[in-house]
Amino acid sequence: MIVRWAQASEAFGQLTESKSRLQAFTTVAFALLALASVGGFAFSWLERENELHRYELNRAIYDSLAGSTDFEYCHHPAFKDVGYCKRHEKLEGQLRLFLDTSGNSLTDREQWTFIGSFFFVLNLASTVGYATQGGPATTGGKFFAVIFGIIGIPLFGCSLLIASSWLLHGAKAAFGRLLGPHGDPECHRMQLVRLAAILGVLLWFGTAVLFSLLEGWSYARSVFF
Repeated sequence: MIVRWAQASEAFGQLTESKSRLQAFTTVAFALLALASVGGFAFSWLERENELHRYELNRAIYDSLAGSTDFEYCHHPAFKDVGYCKRHEKLEGQLRLFLDTSGNSLTDREQWTFIGSFFFVLNLASTVGYATQGGPATTGGKFFAVIFGIIGIPLFGCSLLIASSWLLHGAKAAFGRLLGPHGDPECHRMQLVRLAAILGVLLWFGTAVLFSLLEGWSYARSVFF
């Protein structure tokens, strides 16, 4: 009877702890999403016009460089197989590629629309970095990036701690047989080492498959990323 009472008390304690953790995670996640939404409006208002102007400038630079070596008759079907015309077409492609990969895209990537700004705030909070999007160009945008970082990074860290706790409990339940015996602190330490190794392999190589499918990257590049 005493054993059953102890088991029931332990189960109730775990349930209460789980509900409390869920409530905390929901609160933090809601606050983080609300912050990202506010940032979506703020950064799209501050940065979108400057982004569109930059695309116009990039296209003007491209047209000037490509047009300086253009031969008007290359656009006529009768001259399309002429060596110079073929080389010029190849030059245009290489020039476009160079501008795109150097952060001077000719096409609108919508980096500072509401959606782009929303994910920028989440990237900022996660400390992943600006990546290919780059940082804000306006003074107001730079100021708000600091403010959103100061607020968002602790929120993301808190949500990460709660999520990692769930992941740890779930992994222990799923891979309990592979973790070895329970008992003294040394056994517990070895369990954590084995658990970290299992999760590391699954998350690292499994996520690499996901990125290779979504982004069209090679598997080796996805693993490195």
